[in-house]
Amino acid sequence: MAGGIYTSMSGAMADMTRLDVLSNNLANVSTPGYKQDGVVFGEVLASQVHRQVEVSGEYTDHTQGPFKATGRKLDLSMTRAGTFFTVKTPSGQRLTRSGKVYVTADGTLVDEKGRPFMGVDKPVIKIDNPTADVYITEDGNVMVGDAKVDSLLMQVASSPGRLRKEGNDLFAPTAAAGVRRAKPGEIQLMSGYLEGSNVDAVSSMVQLITLERHFELNTKAIEAYASMDKLAAEQVGSTK
Repeated sequence: MAGGIYTSMSGAMADMTRLDVLSNNLANVSTPGYKQDGVVFGEVLASQVHRQVEVSGEYTDHTQGPFKATGRKLDLSMTRAGTFFTVKTPSGQRLTRSGKVYVTADGTLVDEKGRPFMGVDKPVIKIDNPTADVYITEDGNVMVGDAKVDSLLMQVASSPGRLRKEGNDLFAPTAAAGVRRAKPGEIQLMSGYLEGSNVDAVSSMVQLITLERHFELNTKAIEAYASMDKLAAEQVGSTK
């Protein structure tokens, strides 16, 4: 019965991986611009007598999240999937869908985690007067009054699923993702709106409940196979 134990055990381990992914999705249901993750499973022929379930990879769903009105003019959302803002991090430039913009005391435009937004003309967008009335046009121009300071560096990924996700809101460019700078007018921004997480809380909760039941069935199957193995061993021993 060992083969059955291994099959059920591999299923339980795969359930645990999916549980981690679903739990993280639900934890970020209110995170602006968050893109939910999923798990890809495969069947492996471990031997001639049993098969195992294997987690063959994870993926990120880049579909558009819902728009939420905030009324704050420096809250920005992109109206097209596969497009990104660019922020500067210690590891280099990273892409994000979170468009919550703040102005620091020294005039630097940063996201809610303090990462500077990168510009088209300068590596980091900075204004001379931090108290000035700053606004950003629908094509990404950073304005102070009638004067243009810079433009947000916005990028397009032809294959966003091939970006490397870092944390919950950043993506590292890869050659396979086909990342390029957006052309003028290619991306339209909406001011006063944030893109919400694309996690469907109700659907994810249903999946979580189903997953917990499946995990319970796998653990019971493991116990049953173990009991049958023990009984078989006892019977063999009693015939000697």
